[in-house]
Amino acid sequence: MSLIPEDVIEAVRQAVDITDLIGRYVPLKRSGRSFKGCCPFHEEKTPSFHVWQETSTWKCFGCGKGGNLFGFLMEREGLTFPEAARQLAREAGIEIEAESPEARRRAGHLQRLRELNEWACRFFEAGLRGPRGEGARAYFKRRGITGETALAFRLGYAPPGWDNLLRAALASGWTEDELAEGGLVVRRDDGGRNKVYDMFRDRVVFPIADPQGRVIAFGARTLGDDEPKYVNSPETPLYTKGRHLYALHLAKQEMMRTGEGAVMEGYTDVILAHQAGWPVAVAGLGTALTPQQASHLSRYVKRLWLVYDGDAAGRRAAEKAIPAFLAEDIETRVALLDGGQDPADLVVAGGADALRAAIADGREAFEHLLEVTAAEHDATSVPGRAAATEAVLEALAGVTDEIRRALYLKRLADAYGVPEDVVAGRLREIARRHQE
Repeated sequence: MSLIPEDVIEAVRQAVDITDLIGRYVPLKRSGRSFKGCCPFHEEKTPSFHVWQETSTWKCFGCGKGGNLFGFLMEREGLTFPEAARQLAREAGIEIEAESPEARRRAGHLQRLRELNEWACRFFEAGLRGPRGEGARAYFKRRGITGETALAFRLGYAPPGWDNLLRAALASGWTEDELAEGGLVVRRDDGGRNKVYDMFRDRVVFPIADPQGRVIAFGARTLGDDEPKYVNSPETPLYTKGRHLYALHLAKQEMMRTGEGAVMEGYTDVILAHQAGWPVAVAGLGTALTPQQASHLSRYVKRLWLVYDGDAAGRRAAEKAIPAFLAEDIETRVALLDGGQDPADLVVAGGADALRAAIADGREAFEHLLEVTAAEHDATSVPGRAAATEAVLEALAGVTDEIRRALYLKRLADAYGVPEDVVAGRLREIARRHQE
């Protein structure tokens, strides 16, 4: 249930001219009773996107998407309905009161955490530019990252020492409790004494943003090969690893324009893909890709590449990611890079063209899953084939579209030599178990 009263929503609808809103993103020309332009949600040369000023609605007759002004902002910027309504209300000068004191308190608390993350991001950016950031700047230069790209991704550096950020934050008015809740300091019981120290120390820092570009967390890497090589923010009220994707806020516009996207393993892989002119890359955040992340990407892309290193770790990461994307209407392919290269190495050596050439032969995700699962379980034997069948069916448990599910089951049956009715019955059992 929305926290925003219906009369306020209607006031916003009346106050905002939908052609002005959409005109920020799409050049519109009057065409009879509507305005017309090229759709911002898929690539087209002949305009099929229409906006009706009187009804404050829009529709694309090419891709089929449509809605009102709130729906446009939700689709375009990845916002929830309350977020879209509040943004338009602010722009229209309409005040929205939260429904309850508790809702106002929570909203204020989350805003305070966002401001803390923004403060910390500026602290790390200043650390990269400062005299102690020379080694970090050299690290980024060795990786092929330009100063302009570092600014675009807001890269930073956490200087050595146990409490640089802690002391600066306290001096700026933040509290120890806020810093701990935001994942910027660690509290540890040291023989009955509460020891507090910075989470990130002597590491290059990669800010993680939500789809609107607001900083919500950080990833950090050592300048060498010390362990642990990477340290990431813990989950907080703003940040859940399985819901967010690195650099989505920078990639989503090009994703929507072209309909294509790429998921990579590392922050630097993504950064260099963007720098080389393929700004549709994002990365997971330290865990296997989740259905929530796949669902979020489905709002932006129709074609997706899982671009991973060809080593054992990369193969495992791709295999774990596939089930999340089988459930979505996304044409997903797997591209494992040869020769021990990661996407960053490939881009530095040959630019975006080299990366595109390397992924051109990417395999359809379900075919890849069938092959690697058969190999893992030795499908030449009956027990191995049964185990492989079971593993693939587990990956299909989230597929709800009847046509795609039937096609996947037929391919599974043909590949492993198991009757279709048998695999279909077993899938129903597995799907029921997942729903319990």
